[in-house]
Amino acid sequence: MMRHRAVLILLTLILATSGCLNGGESTDSDGAEAIEIQELSIQPQSIYAGSSSTVILHIQNVGEIPAELTLDSGYDGSADCSDLLPDDPYDHPSPTQLDEYYGCIDDAADEDEGPLKNDADRILTDRCRDIFDVEQFDVTGPNDVSSEKYVLDDGEEVRFSWSLSTSDDTIPLHGYECPLRFEVPFEYSVNAYRQVQVKESREIDGIANLESRSSQGPLMIDIDTIGSTSDQGSSTFIDGDNAEIGITIRNQGQEGTQYTGLIEVDAPNITSSSSIDHNCPEELDDDMTLHEGESQTIRCDLEWEDVDGSFRADINAETDYNYVKSLGTHNIEVEHRGR
Repeated sequence: MMRHRAVLILLTLILATSGCLNGGESTDSDGAEAIEIQELSIQPQSIYAGSSSTVILHIQNVGEIPAELTLDSGYDGSADCSDLLPDDPYDHPSPTQLDEYYGCIDDAADEDEGPLKNDADRILTDRCRDIFDVEQFDVTGPNDVSSEKYVLDDGEEVRFSWSLSTSDDTIPLHGYECPLRFEVPFEYSVNAYRQVQVKESREIDGIANLESRSSQGPLMIDIDTIGSTSDQGSSTFIDGDNAEIGITIRNQGQEGTQYTGLIEVDAPNITSSSSIDHNCPEELDDDMTLHEGESQTIRCDLEWEDVDGSFRADINAETDYNYVKSLGTHNIEVEHRGR
């Protein structure tokens, strides 16, 4: 018969990177390496009306796990989806605004009777469409194969090139400064595990070394153990302990870096070995958004049947998530020909 242990379920939002709960043993991360921006250039950055500028974006996966990038089909300008983004181009769009923007692009593409353009509107989210047209767009991925979807393995890269052109009649006499906005959304998955053991009494030797690890990527899952009275470490419980686990989902990005990255993630799927059971909240926060250093913790209780000697069990957690790397805004100055 199951013995219920420590009926305590707590869901908290932690807005700063924190250590492990109650001084427990933290999970080792395989690293935060992911997507790096190798080049972002605009040449020239100052042009006259009627001429063009070339934008180059070079992205590389420097992490060990695959990263998936999907390019949305563009539209012919009949829908101004950029109106869904903040009026101030220097304001970072919220996840809701980005979802509405991407949805607008999808709807506009579905309604377009002509051939669809693919100008990577999911990447170059704002390019002053009333001023600039995409004269030419090129993208190449692994093995220089063009595609609308790329899965980048370690070391693989994608290169984007936009040729943006203007016409004389679209530029006011005083000129115009256009802030180009870039967002790079990648799809990842993360999994983590923690080994725990339960001993009938303190006199039982048990296992000395128990591991906990989270896979590589921008998002880390830290599985912490709480309530142990054992002198063998916090991952070892004595039968009768009020045993709990704290599962923390953390954006491993560092604040103050050149490019910021937010994570959109659903609640993790938590499983355990047959010898141990867990009781987690029935309703978890799906659709979480985590900026650099932010985390969310789910705290659950553990329960098991009668212990004969000792046993070891595994606690696992995994989830898929979107990592949106914001490259900020980069300006092109357009001068009127008459100046």
